Amino acid sequence: SVSEKWLPGMLKTFQARYPRIEFELLPSNFNNEIADWVTHGQADCGFISLPTPAEKYLDCWLLQRDQWKVIMPCDHPLAGRDPFPPEALEQYPVILLDEGDDYEIQEVFDTLDIHPNIQYTVQQDQTILAMVSSGLGISIMEELMLYKCAYPLASSTLPRRFHRDIGICVKDKNALSHSTQAFIDHARRWVLENFPEGWNDPKPHER
Repeated sequence: SVSEKWLPGMLKTFQARYPRIEFELLPSNFNNEIADWVTHGQADCGFISLPTPAEKYLDCWLLQRDQWKVIMPCDHPLAGRDPFPPEALEQYPVILLDEGDDYEIQEVFDTLDIHPNIQYTVQQDQTILAMVSSGLGISIMEELMLYKCAYPLASSTLPRRFHRDIGICVKDKNALSHSTQAFIDHARRWVLENFPEGWNDPKPHER
């Protein structure tokens, strides 16, 4: 979600200001892998979900709080039901994101004491969006991924609010290169300007 929804705009405005700084982007879906890259110097900084055990040995800044939503085809029998009945995750086929060692979506299931009817496990958010839109199942997705989504989908909240905190991390904030410090500052400012607090809150219905 960060690489698709944030990085293009973030990098475009950054490079307009710092055209001589070059980037190598390392894609990963897993917190522990990104934390290892930063810890061992393979990456100068990384976007991760907080809290994470990596905070013990990395310096992190919170960027955004992102809510988990249930997504389904627009013609699903429960489309428009808000909140979504959690027991329906046991009834309908579920398309699950492969989390590796992360424990974000599974925590939702465990907290609600439900055992989802997992039909597919995939590694890419975009694949889940396409499969859900095609009617292959329902899923749980971070709300940022639904921002300006190209696929027709319905989404609902759960009876209690579940969220992930998106952060950016470095190995040592007191030993940053000038270019890394400039990017960290820019990333924090860009998120505040483009995704201010409350951007994903439900809008009141107009009468």
